[in-house]
Amino acid sequence: MITNIGLTLTNIGPNLTNSGLTFTNIGLKSSNVGLTFTNISLTFTNSGHMFINLGLTFTDIGLMITNLDLMISELGLMVTNLGLMVTNLGLMVTNLGTNLGLTFTDIGLTFTNLTFTNSGHMFINLGLTFTDIGLMITNLGPNLSNIGHKITKLSH
Repeated sequence: MITNIGLTLTNIGPNLTNSGLTFTNIGLKSSNVGLTFTNISLTFTNSGHMFINLGLTFTDIGLMITNLDLMISELGLMVTNLGLMVTNLGLMVTNLGTNLGLTFTDIGLTFTNLTFTNSGHMFINLGLTFTDIGLMITNLGPNLSNIGHKITKLSH
């Protein structure tokens, strides 16, 4: 269980190298997407990992998700309490704790043809695809600025 995780990723381009943080083969087929994740509770039962209160903030993207409860169990997807807003692309995550020791390997998440209507916003055919992410974060400090990050095959 990882609680109260923040992360600061600044000036992230499509091709960043030299990192302990590796995103591989990420297909994010959503144009003009901006994210603000606040008090997110994620549960990936298929991967055996639980993430509570990540406190992710993605700015300049326009997508705003507040109090998101996301549960992914094989083919099941449950999303409650959505507040979505979409504009442009950007990424910022703050308040990274130390000694996270996160390991994501071959998660292989696929979100296609998603429609969110309960929040008063509608997103159709987002076509989000995350395959073989293979993310490993171990003993990270509170400041990730000026740290290289490898993000390959990022499309949006």
